[in-house]
Amino acid sequence: MEQIAVIGVGRMGSAAVRALAAAGHRVRCFDVSAEAMTALADFASPSGSVAEAAADADLVLLSLRGPDDVAEVTATLRDSMRDGSIVADLSTVDPETSRAAAATLAAAGVAYLDAPVLGRPERAGVWTIPCGGDADAVRRAAGVLEGTIAQRVVHVGASGSASVLKLMNNLMLGAINGITAEALAVCSAAGLDPGVFVDVVADSGAASVSPMFRDIAPRIVDGDFTPTFTVGLMHKDNRLAVEVAERAGVPLVVGRAVDELNRRALDDHRDEDSCAVVKLFEAATGMPARRQA
Repeated sequence: MEQIAVIGVGRMGSAAVRALAAAGHRVRCFDVSAEAMTALADFASPSGSVAEAAADADLVLLSLRGPDDVAEVTATLRDSMRDGSIVADLSTVDPETSRAAAATLAAAGVAYLDAPVLGRPERAGVWTIPCGGDADAVRRAAGVLEGTIAQRVVHVGASGSASVLKLMNNLMLGAINGITAEALAVCSAAGLDPGVFVDVVADSGAASVSPMFRDIAPRIVDGDFTPTFTVGLMHKDNRLAVEVAERAGVPLVVGRAVDELNRRALDDHRDEDSCAVVKLFEAATGMPARRQA
Protein backbone atom coordinates (compact mmCIF):
# COMPACT_ATOMS: atom_id res chain seq x y z
CA MET A 1 0.00 0.00 0.00
CA GLU A 2 1.53 3.22 -1.17
CA GLN A 3 -0.40 5.88 0.76
CA ILE A 4 -1.66 5.67 4.34
CA ALA A 5 -3.75 8.20 6.24
CA VAL A 6 -4.31 8.40 9.98
CA ILE A 7 -7.37 10.29 11.19
CA GLY A 8 -7.06 11.25 14.86
CA VAL A 9 -3.54 11.65 16.22
CA GLY A 10 -3.95 11.61 19.95
CA ARG A 11 -1.77 9.29 22.00
CA MET A 12 -2.68 6.13 20.07
CA GLY A 13 -2.94 7.71 16.65
CA SER A 14 0.36 9.54 16.95
CA ALA A 15 2.06 6.32 18.08
CA ALA A 16 0.71 4.63 14.95
CA VAL A 17 1.97 7.47 12.74
CA ARG A 18 5.47 7.27 14.18
CA ALA A 19 5.65 3.49 13.78
CA LEU A 20 4.39 3.59 10.19
CA ALA A 21 6.80 6.37 9.24
CA ALA A 22 9.70 4.50 10.86
CA ALA A 23 8.87 1.53 8.61
CA GLY A 24 9.14 3.74 5.53
CA HIS A 25 5.46 4.33 4.72
CA ARG A 26 4.19 7.64 3.38
CA VAL A 27 1.66 8.95 5.89
CA ARG A 28 -0.85 11.79 5.88
CA CYS A 29 -2.70 12.78 9.03
CA PHE A 30 -5.63 14.84 10.16
CA ASP A 31 -6.76 15.90 13.60
CA VAL A 32 -9.04 18.65 14.87
CA SER A 33 -5.99 19.80 16.85
CA ALA A 34 -3.50 21.62 14.63
CA GLU A 35 -1.00 21.34 17.48
CA ALA A 36 -1.24 17.54 17.41
CA MET A 37 -0.46 17.52 13.68
CA THR A 38 2.42 19.97 14.08
CA ALA A 39 4.01 17.62 16.63
CA LEU A 40 4.13 14.95 13.90
CA ALA A 41 5.64 17.16 11.20
CA ASP A 42 8.71 14.93 10.93
CA PHE A 43 6.61 11.80 10.44
CA ALA A 44 3.47 12.70 8.47
CA SER A 45 2.08 15.33 6.12
CA PRO A 46 -0.71 17.33 7.79
CA SER A 47 -4.03 17.65 5.97
CA GLY A 48 -6.71 20.28 6.16
CA SER A 49 -9.63 17.87 6.43
CA VAL A 50 -10.63 14.22 6.71
CA ALA A 51 -11.39 14.13 2.99
CA GLU A 52 -8.01 15.62 2.07
CA ALA A 53 -6.13 13.13 4.24
CA ALA A 54 -8.03 10.17 2.79
CA ALA A 55 -7.84 11.20 -0.87
CA ASP A 56 -6.09 8.43 -2.87
CA ALA A 57 -5.18 6.59 0.35
CA ASP A 58 -4.98 2.81 0.12
CA LEU A 59 -5.43 2.42 3.87
CA VAL A 60 -6.98 4.83 6.36
CA LEU A 61 -6.56 4.29 10.09
CA LEU A 62 -9.05 5.88 12.48
CA SER A 63 -8.13 6.62 16.09
CA LEU A 64 -11.13 8.52 17.42
CA ARG A 65 -12.77 9.25 20.76
CA GLY A 66 -16.05 7.40 20.43
CA PRO A 67 -19.04 6.21 18.41
CA ASP A 68 -20.29 9.63 17.30
CA ASP A 69 -16.87 10.56 15.90
CA VAL A 70 -16.61 7.27 14.01
CA ALA A 71 -20.06 7.73 12.49
CA GLU A 72 -19.26 11.29 11.40
CA VAL A 73 -15.87 10.45 9.91
CA THR A 74 -17.01 7.34 8.05
CA ALA A 75 -19.81 9.35 6.45
CA THR A 76 -17.15 11.70 5.10
CA LEU A 77 -14.89 8.85 3.99
CA ARG A 78 -17.72 7.26 2.03
CA ASP A 79 -17.59 10.23 -0.34
CA SER A 80 -13.82 10.69 -0.46
CA MET A 81 -12.24 7.22 -0.72
CA ARG A 82 -11.84 5.12 -3.84
CA ASP A 83 -13.24 1.67 -4.50
CA GLY A 84 -11.08 -1.13 -3.11
CA SER A 85 -9.46 0.88 -0.31
CA ILE A 86 -9.62 -0.07 3.38
CA VAL A 87 -10.51 1.67 6.61
CA ALA A 88 -9.10 0.07 9.77
CA ASP A 89 -10.73 1.60 12.82
CA LEU A 90 -8.43 1.50 15.85
CA SER A 91 -11.04 3.28 17.99
CA THR A 92 -12.87 1.58 20.85
CA VAL A 93 -16.56 1.66 19.98
CA ASP A 94 -19.61 -0.58 20.27
CA PRO A 95 -20.31 -3.33 17.70
CA GLU A 96 -23.43 -1.56 16.40
CA THR A 97 -21.32 1.48 15.46
CA SER A 98 -18.80 -0.79 13.73
CA ARG A 99 -21.50 -2.59 11.72
CA ALA A 100 -23.11 0.69 10.72
CA ALA A 101 -19.73 2.07 9.60
CA ALA A 102 -19.08 -1.09 7.59
CA ALA A 103 -22.44 -0.71 5.83
CA THR A 104 -21.83 2.99 5.15
CA LEU A 105 -18.46 2.37 3.51
CA ALA A 106 -19.51 -0.80 1.69
CA ALA A 107 -21.84 1.37 -0.40
CA ALA A 108 -18.71 3.06 -1.80
CA GLY A 109 -16.77 -0.18 -2.28
CA VAL A 110 -14.58 0.53 0.77
CA ALA A 111 -13.86 -2.22 3.30
CA TYR A 112 -14.24 -1.30 6.97
CA LEU A 113 -12.49 -3.26 9.70
CA ASP A 114 -13.16 -2.76 13.39
CA ALA A 115 -9.58 -3.06 14.56
CA PRO A 116 -9.25 -1.84 18.18
CA VAL A 117 -5.81 -1.99 19.71
CA LEU A 118 -4.81 -4.29 22.56
CA GLY A 119 -1.86 -2.43 24.03
CA ARG A 120 -0.81 0.99 25.25
CA PRO A 121 0.70 3.81 23.16
CA GLU A 122 4.25 3.13 24.28
CA ARG A 123 3.88 -0.47 23.06
CA ALA A 124 3.24 0.51 19.43
CA GLY A 125 5.03 -2.05 17.30
CA VAL A 126 4.04 -4.97 19.49
CA TRP A 127 0.31 -4.31 19.69
CA THR A 128 -2.19 -7.06 19.02
CA ILE A 129 -4.98 -5.92 16.71
CA PRO A 130 -8.11 -8.08 16.51
CA CYS A 131 -10.09 -7.36 13.34
CA GLY A 132 -13.74 -7.81 12.50
CA GLY A 133 -14.80 -7.74 8.86
CA ASP A 134 -13.92 -9.27 5.52
CA ALA A 135 -11.13 -11.83 5.77
CA ASP A 136 -9.39 -10.70 2.58
CA ALA A 137 -9.42 -7.06 3.73
CA VAL A 138 -7.89 -8.17 7.05
CA ARG A 139 -5.17 -10.03 5.17
CA ARG A 140 -4.38 -6.96 3.05
CA ALA A 141 -4.34 -4.61 6.03
CA ALA A 142 -2.18 -7.03 8.01
CA GLY A 143 0.46 -6.75 5.28
CA VAL A 144 0.96 -3.15 6.41
CA LEU A 145 0.10 -3.29 10.10
CA GLU A 146 2.12 -6.34 11.13
CA GLY A 147 5.73 -5.43 11.67
CA THR A 148 4.92 -1.73 11.88
CA ILE A 149 2.34 -0.90 14.55
CA ALA A 150 1.41 -4.46 15.51
CA GLN A 151 3.05 -7.75 16.29
CA ARG A 152 -0.17 -9.63 15.50
CA VAL A 153 -3.26 -8.88 13.42
CA VAL A 154 -5.96 -11.46 14.06
CA HIS A 155 -9.21 -11.96 12.14
CA VAL A 156 -11.80 -12.64 14.86
CA GLY A 157 -15.04 -12.72 12.87
CA ALA A 158 -17.63 -10.56 11.16
CA SER A 159 -17.98 -6.79 11.56
CA GLY A 160 -18.41 -5.86 15.21
CA SER A 161 -16.63 -8.94 16.57
CA ALA A 162 -13.39 -7.13 17.38
CA SER A 163 -15.33 -4.33 19.08
CA VAL A 164 -16.99 -6.88 21.38
CA LEU A 165 -13.58 -8.40 22.12
CA LYS A 166 -12.05 -5.03 23.00
CA LEU A 167 -14.96 -3.93 25.19
CA MET A 168 -14.92 -7.17 27.18
CA ASN A 169 -11.15 -6.86 27.60
CA ASN A 170 -11.57 -3.32 28.92
CA LEU A 171 -14.39 -4.37 31.22
CA MET A 172 -11.93 -6.81 32.81
CA LEU A 173 -9.41 -3.97 33.07
CA GLY A 174 -12.06 -1.86 34.79
CA ALA A 175 -12.68 -4.62 37.31
CA ILE A 176 -8.95 -4.99 38.07
CA ASN A 177 -8.65 -1.23 38.34
CA GLY A 178 -11.57 -0.96 40.76
CA ILE A 179 -10.73 -3.90 43.01
CA THR A 180 -7.08 -2.79 43.27
CA ALA A 181 -8.20 0.65 44.47
CA GLU A 182 -10.68 -0.92 46.87
CA ALA A 183 -8.17 -3.39 48.32
CA LEU A 184 -5.59 -0.67 48.95
CA ALA A 185 -8.19 1.49 50.69
CA VAL A 186 -9.13 -1.43 52.93
CA CYS A 187 -5.46 -2.05 53.78
CA SER A 188 -5.10 1.55 54.94
CA ALA A 189 -8.31 1.52 56.98
CA ALA A 190 -7.46 -1.87 58.54
CA GLY A 191 -4.00 -0.80 59.69
CA LEU A 192 -1.77 -2.30 56.98
CA ASP A 193 0.56 0.01 55.07
CA PRO A 194 -0.76 -0.13 51.45
CA GLY A 195 2.84 0.18 50.27
CA VAL A 196 3.74 -3.01 52.11
CA PHE A 197 0.79 -4.78 50.49
CA VAL A 198 1.97 -3.73 47.03
CA ASP A 199 5.62 -4.61 47.67
CA VAL A 200 4.81 -8.08 48.95
CA VAL A 201 2.07 -9.04 46.50
CA ALA A 202 3.45 -7.60 43.24
CA ASP A 203 6.32 -10.06 42.94
CA SER A 204 4.81 -12.90 44.92
CA GLY A 205 3.68 -15.02 42.00
CA ALA A 206 0.14 -14.96 43.41
CA ALA A 207 -2.57 -15.70 40.85
CA SER A 208 -4.19 -12.34 41.64
CA VAL A 209 -1.30 -10.36 40.20
CA SER A 210 -1.70 -8.98 36.68
CA PRO A 211 0.36 -6.53 34.59
CA MET A 212 -2.28 -3.90 35.31
CA PHE A 213 -1.92 -4.42 39.06
CA ARG A 214 1.83 -4.01 38.71
CA ASP A 215 1.23 -0.78 36.81
CA ILE A 216 -1.43 0.96 38.89
CA ALA A 217 -0.88 -0.30 42.45
CA PRO A 218 2.57 1.31 42.88
CA ARG A 219 1.25 4.54 41.38
CA ILE A 220 -1.72 4.62 43.75
CA VAL A 221 0.40 4.21 46.87
CA ASP A 222 2.84 6.83 45.54
CA GLY A 223 -0.01 9.25 44.77
CA ASP A 224 0.79 9.41 41.05
CA PHE A 225 -2.38 9.84 38.96
CA THR A 226 -0.74 11.10 35.78
CA PRO A 227 -3.05 9.81 33.06
CA THR A 228 -2.15 6.79 31.01
CA PHE A 229 -5.79 5.78 30.53
CA THR A 230 -8.18 8.28 32.04
CA VAL A 231 -11.24 7.79 34.22
CA GLY A 232 -13.25 9.33 31.37
CA LEU A 233 -12.04 6.77 28.85
CA MET A 234 -12.52 3.87 31.25
CA HIS A 235 -16.06 5.04 31.93
CA LYS A 236 -16.82 5.31 28.21
CA ASP A 237 -15.48 1.85 27.41
CA ASN A 238 -17.05 0.12 30.40
CA ARG A 239 -20.42 1.80 29.75
CA LEU A 240 -20.34 0.51 26.16
CA ALA A 241 -19.48 -2.96 27.48
CA VAL A 242 -22.46 -2.92 29.84
CA GLU A 243 -24.71 -1.88 26.96
CA VAL A 244 -23.42 -4.80 24.87
CA ALA A 245 -24.25 -7.16 27.73
CA GLU A 246 -27.72 -5.65 28.11
CA ARG A 247 -28.49 -6.14 24.43
CA ALA A 248 -27.20 -9.71 24.65
CA GLY A 249 -29.43 -10.42 27.65
CA VAL A 250 -26.58 -11.12 30.09
CA PRO A 251 -27.29 -9.94 33.67
CA LEU A 252 -24.08 -8.32 34.90
CA VAL A 253 -23.07 -8.05 38.54
CA VAL A 254 -19.38 -7.14 38.59
CA GLY A 255 -19.63 -5.16 35.36
CA ARG A 256 -22.41 -2.98 36.72
CA ALA A 257 -20.42 -2.28 39.88
CA VAL A 258 -17.44 -1.22 37.76
CA ASP A 259 -19.66 1.03 35.65
CA GLU A 260 -21.09 2.68 38.77
CA LEU A 261 -17.65 3.22 40.30
CA ASN A 262 -16.40 4.91 37.12
CA ARG A 263 -19.55 7.05 36.90
CA ARG A 264 -19.11 8.30 40.46
CA ALA A 265 -15.49 9.27 39.75
CA LEU A 266 -16.27 11.26 36.60
CA ASP A 267 -17.12 14.67 38.04
CA ASP A 268 -13.92 15.22 40.01
CA HIS A 269 -11.43 12.87 38.36
CA ARG A 270 -12.38 12.54 34.68
CA ASP A 271 -8.97 13.54 33.32
CA GLU A 272 -6.87 11.70 35.89
CA ASP A 273 -5.66 8.15 35.44
CA SER A 274 -8.33 5.50 35.89
CA CYS A 275 -6.72 4.41 39.17
CA ALA A 276 -7.86 7.74 40.67
CA VAL A 277 -11.11 5.92 41.55
CA VAL A 278 -9.25 5.14 44.78
CA LYS A 279 -9.99 8.71 45.84
CA LEU A 280 -13.66 7.79 46.24
CA PHE A 281 -12.73 5.25 48.89
CA GLU A 282 -10.29 7.65 50.52
CA ALA A 283 -13.03 10.26 50.77
CA ALA A 284 -15.38 7.71 52.32
CA THR A 285 -12.87 6.50 54.95
CA GLY A 286 -10.96 9.73 55.50
CA MET A 287 -7.72 7.76 55.15
CA PRO A 288 -5.26 7.98 52.25
CA ALA A 289 -4.32 4.72 50.55
CA ARG A 290 -0.67 5.80 50.38
CA ARG A 291 2.67 4.31 51.25
CA GLN A 292 3.32 5.00 54.92
CA ALA A 293 6.93 3.94 55.33
